[in-house]
Amino acid sequence: MDKGIERELTLEEVGAQENANASQNNKYEYKREDSENGFITDTNDIEEFIRQQKIDIYKNTLLGDYSATGEYYLSDEITNELVRAHKVVTKQYENYIFAQSIKPIGEFGVAKFFVTVSKLDDSLIATLTFVEPIYKQNNLLTNTQALQIASFADKGGEKFYYDMKKEFNIVDDDFVVPNDEDNFENALKRKKYREKVWAQSQREINEAEKTLFEKRIKVLDKLNNGKNKYAKELRELLDAELVNKGKLFENDPNEYLHLNDMFNSCMEMLQGKYPEDEKVFNQLVNNASKTASLFQEQAFNKAKVALANEASKSVPSFGANNKFNEKTKSDNDNTKEQIIKNKTKSGFRERLKDISLEQEGKQVNYGETINDVVYSTSISTTKKSPTKDDYGMEM
Repeated sequence: MDKGIERELTLEEVGAQENANASQNNKYEYKREDSENGFITDTNDIEEFIRQQKIDIYKNTLLGDYSATGEYYLSDEITNELVRAHKVVTKQYENYIFAQSIKPIGEFGVAKFFVTVSKLDDSLIATLTFVEPIYKQNNLLTNTQALQIASFADKGGEKFYYDMKKEFNIVDDDFVVPNDEDNFENALKRKKYREKVWAQSQREINEAEKTLFEKRIKVLDKLNNGKNKYAKELRELLDAELVNKGKLFENDPNEYLHLNDMFNSCMEMLQGKYPEDEKVFNQLVNNASKTASLFQEQAFNKAKVALANEASKSVPSFGANNKFNEKTKSDNDNTKEQIIKNKTKSGFRERLKDISLEQEGKQVNYGETINDVVYSTSISTTKKSPTKDDYGMEM
């Protein structure tokens, strides 16, 4: 062979080369509780995980957001609403007490909680945890997002459980009539807003998911023709899942989102089994994942702008000098400007930096904040959860 002529690199070589370049930039730790170490560090893995989380937030109308390091959090207003709300005990299991709000969050149903009790020296500590379901694969798979929102500590004794329940507003029977304290105003606004964003953006997002799924299959089949053990076994798992579930996704508005969720589940089954072959596959689909992420953000931003415009048109006019009128117009204008700025940003590092530096931002229509336009987002599954019936968690 003429040494002066460069041969075309194989898929494996391209993947190895890109992985070597990417490894030099892996300096972030992003929380992912179902991973081996409880976090992920690869920049591409983080970006893809954030992309999935963003969908989970809007599709499942979650009440919170994710920080630049993957920590899930709620606003103080929503946290206070959840803690103050009256709750009724639904079941008890060892050191766990399960409860749900007596009053629902509008049409979105009741809020669910569990309390854990642990001992520290001579004291007992109770922790109130708020639980949100995350539905995937057309509701065939349910993950959970759990967040501790309050705690109570006191000396052990007969009064501990009585005082703890009083602190968390928990009753044993639902005879308590909800009052003004059972006010989910901010939570309901947030859920309704995110429901509207998802309704307006899901068609475009499903198109992006289709492109990503087709690219994944294409790369998988090419690698499967070679010596890549990861690709071979992944294809076998995927084919089996398609036989079992594929028809359940057909003609669904989120068909390709469901298919990618299924693809992700298959990938998780093989995580770490063939590390080098797995890296090759991931590097070859990274660009497709980035493209899907870009179109996804554009779809969400487009929906947010439309809702901001819709809200501004519905604001009553009280005169040109009215402060309320001026503030609403200012907030909407700032939202549009921020969205335009975010569209021009490039690079994962810059986005993470922006999130960590920006503060809460001004409140926008339907309980969303300006910062929600920027990447924020993780599915945080709770490994210690004792039941799966009501809370989607393992016993």
